[in-house]
Amino acid sequence: MNGSHLYGLAPMKPLLKIVESSNGAIDNNVKTIINAGVFGFISGKEIPLKQDQIDQLKLNLVEMDKNPGRLSRIGGTSVPIEFTRLSLNTSELQPFEFLKHDQKAICNVFGWSDALLNNDDGGKYDKQKEERKRVITDNIQPDLILFDQAMTEKFIRRFKGYENAVLEHDITELPEMQEDYKIMLEWMEKAYYTPNEIRAATKAETLDIDGMNVPWIDGGKKRIDEVGITASDVTKSYEYLKNEI
Repeated sequence: MNGSHLYGLAPMKPLLKIVESSNGAIDNNVKTIINAGVFGFISGKEIPLKQDQIDQLKLNLVEMDKNPGRLSRIGGTSVPIEFTRLSLNTSELQPFEFLKHDQKAICNVFGWSDALLNNDDGGKYDKQKEERKRVITDNIQPDLILFDQAMTEKFIRRFKGYENAVLEHDITELPEMQEDYKIMLEWMEKAYYTPNEIRAATKAETLDIDGMNVPWIDGGKKRIDEVGITASDVTKSYEYLKNEI
């Protein structure tokens, strides 16, 4: 499911046909633009055209196409003619739909979302933000784990003094993961972690001072081992019971 069985296979190899399809769609768009539309045959509507009439008509069309003047687009003929179309226009071919499909297929092979390419269907900011996180956790992080394992076992530990060293990438340092980092810290504070544990989670140095290794709770930020029944609470309870009696 995570594509680990595909390691060693060049991603472009299974994508060859998709790339050819995408290139073909682009080439077809260029041809359509150059031709200014579809192509076909002109023929006599009521009577067949003679060869010399056909040649002259084609020559006139070539001359009209060369002339950029507005009136050059108006021509004339002495016999009724009709046009038989032999190709489809871009609206019927829908090349841009094929291009979107090819784009999505290419992104899927590499483990990326086409939303990151700013397409119209999923290119909104919130969608892109979530997809950036997904790419990091589903695509980049597995590659980093393989890289770390290889560098740790096959390279770093071969050097003197680094026999027990471990190479490890921390994806929480990436900007895309900072929002999750903020949520984690808010949760740790509510779960009554010690201040030093919270500092360690933020990669800050722990402090060897009183109270930093003890969980604190809300209500004036008291230490958890100091929370209990106070003398004031006892006095209030005594006054309440005396009044009830």
